[in-house]
Amino acid sequence: MSEFQDYFLNVTLFKHQLIILSRYEIYPIPEELQANRDITVKILDGNDEKTFTGCHIDITKHRRLRLPLEVMMWVKKEFPFSAAYFMNESAKSIWKKEDRKVFFKTIQYGEQLETPAETLLLSWVTGEQPYLYLKVGFQIKKDNAAKVLSAKAMSTVLPYIFSSVQNTSYMASKNDGRKCYIIDFATPWISASDYDSTAFYHPGIYLLRRKEQGQYFYYVGKAADIKNRIVTDKKAIFHPQEKGEENKQYDDICCVSINMDSIKSLYGALDDSTKTPNNNPGVVGGSDIDNALYAVEDLVIHTISMILKSEGKKLDNIQYRKYTSEVLQR
Repeated sequence: MSEFQDYFLNVTLFKHQLIILSRYEIYPIPEELQANRDITVKILDGNDEKTFTGCHIDITKHRRLRLPLEVMMWVKKEFPFSAAYFMNESAKSIWKKEDRKVFFKTIQYGEQLETPAETLLLSWVTGEQPYLYLKVGFQIKKDNAAKVLSAKAMSTVLPYIFSSVQNTSYMASKNDGRKCYIIDFATPWISASDYDSTAFYHPGIYLLRRKEQGQYFYYVGKAADIKNRIVTDKKAIFHPQEKGEENKQYDDICCVSINMDSIKSLYGALDDSTKTPNNNPGVVGGSDIDNALYAVEDLVIHTISMILKSEGKKLDNIQYRKYTSEVLQR
């Protein structure tokens, strides 16, 4: 594996799911990443490693790597500030070598940044089947923003820190045996063409919607394997057996992956007398049954929020869970 190199997050990554491999941060590009081909992307997340195959590098001079939706969901989860910041047209990216040098020098000497920025770390293994590795680099968090950013930078990013980081900062571990996290991850509304390139082979709930004469129509379903249950011809999304029925073809899909293992491992039996501290934000001393109900509520909040968002409305709940908060920022 090559040495990890910083890659500055930018608007191209968040709006188009593209990593530009020709960028100077990761130069020189290995020969295996030069060709028009599919490679494997691996995420290193603590002790976990997640693998995504069939990630395509195009033949343009920039050698753009298109990331799968699930990799982007991980990026947005780890960098909620940038996920919100780069939806703003006035957001500034670090592109020039001189700016890159200033950034690292500022960090090295413990000074404050004038331009807010975050980085991914990239590395690769070359050979017959090349791998590109991703892991978290420099992050702007709620608890370090005031230290690493200048007053000017803080005034620029404050709206995004409080709209994104604060709402997505619920960091309790999924491995905590006293808690159940029913949602592994969730998506925003995905068009037929985008869903066609998404490998969402997960159990969960899906929502379909289409627009007719200015009104949305919805269908809600469940599947042990969403990608096999719902298919697309890039123009419409539908159940395979209903491909020819025009009124059962949809424009968009929203997927919610359900963590079945977590539910099975925790809820072999529900005990109303077993109290758990720090069960959920704002819920102290909840029982196993409380926890199960809050897990279901997560799903309901996300589902209703997606429906209302498509109609330009919002759910009145103040406390969103982190996955719903992420997609509501888009």
